[in-house]
Amino acid sequence: VDSLGLVKVGEVYHDFPEGGFTGVVCLAESHVSIHTWPEHGYATFDVFLSSYRRDNELHTVKIYEAVRGFFEATVLFHQQVKR
Repeated sequence: VDSLGLVKVGEVYHDFPEGGFTGVVCLAESHVSIHTWPEHGYATFDVFLSSYRRDNELHTVKIYEAVRGFFEATVLFHQQVKR
């Protein structure tokens, strides 16, 4: 987030007793969130960046790829909406 020049306005994380976690980073441009279910080997990840003031499409892809690579994830479902 910082390396892309995005503006973080807050963040919240929660660890679940079973080992999963949820994290949300609120941005001036919108937000990034992740929810994990390690008992199922499953996670969902959302990147929402507004392009109102500048085109953030490339930033969205960079964040998505960084998180996918960090988790060495196999993508089961991918949806991209241009905003």
